[in-house]
Amino acid sequence: MKEKTKKIVRYLSIAVAVAALIFGVVFFVAFEKVVRSIATANLEDIPEGWTETIRNQSTPPAVLSTLLPAERMDGNAAEFVDRYASGLGDDEVYASALRKLRDEEPFSAADSAAWDSVLADSTVEFLARSASLTDYRIYHLVLARPENEGASTIISVIHPEYWRLSIGARALAFRARRKLAGGDTAAAVRDIRSVFALGNHMMRADPFFEGWAIGRNLIKLAAEEAENISTVNGDTDLAAAAAEILHWIEESGGMGVFFEAMVALPDSAVQLAGEESLATAWRSEALAALIMTQYRPYRIWGGIQDEVREVVTSFVDDADPQIAGRAAFILGTMDSWDEMGVFGRWKFLWNVVGS
Repeated sequence: MKEKTKKIVRYLSIAVAVAALIFGVVFFVAFEKVVRSIATANLEDIPEGWTETIRNQSTPPAVLSTLLPAERMDGNAAEFVDRYASGLGDDEVYASALRKLRDEEPFSAADSAAWDSVLADSTVEFLARSASLTDYRIYHLVLARPENEGASTIISVIHPEYWRLSIGARALAFRARRKLAGGDTAAAVRDIRSVFALGNHMMRADPFFEGWAIGRNLIKLAAEEAENISTVNGDTDLAAAAAEILHWIEESGGMGVFFEAMVALPDSAVQLAGEESLATAWRSEALAALIMTQYRPYRIWGGIQDEVREVVTSFVDDADPQIAGRAAFILGTMDSWDEMGVFGRWKFLWNVVGS
């Protein structure tokens, strides 16, 4: 080969190598930015005092305890969620009728039929009794469902059908309206206490953010209906308690960027996960945030960091069985992540970004 040709080949090889290096660096940085945009927030977007905000909004005020059913029974109220979600009654008509009552809209024939039949509906009564159970342990029930048997990542766990429980709670509120109209104020209050209890169960013990948020909505619904009842029976204590609950809901706001903040600041996530006073959902999602910190292009080469695995392992024996179960499941997720190998992890991230 002529010397001139050799020089051309050499320069072309260098140019290709440099171009490949530049492309690789640009791709890697761009990919990292895309993954970060999906999994976490920019530090400058995280509001000051966000951990304190979580503490303030994760658990309802103490006055809620005065609004719960007086009689409590041993048992797991979460079992109702699965049973109800699997077709135990269809009460959407109650939700529609309750909305019309609250908005002072005229009833349809279906609404009028529901108004007359709700007192005899055994499914609504079953929900009222379930609300009086002392415990709420949904995580293992959900994880044992057939569609979750093959779950290998935290995002593949299928949550309970919370919307069904919301409809059932609105049916209870509708029944309370019916009893109130019939002059049975005490029975109406009992039904609203049941709605408070369902919301309280979910806000304090549900391990998923969605469950926590639904529970918060149920507490708001109950407080609004309690205010309505207090205008009829003149119960100033009930009115004051309901007003305090509604004020807390208004002041506490939504979830905002808090999960993303826990991903961006894992040390804070570890601290929140360890605070037993926090609602289970926030502790649980703080643990889940730790696995999300490992979904980074620059961390996929060696798999899960040992210190992250050790932190999650320390929660396997947590006093809260929901937290212990979530920690054990996240450890399984970490094992799967490691078993993917480097190329498998790249493919996983690429699929996440691509979707």
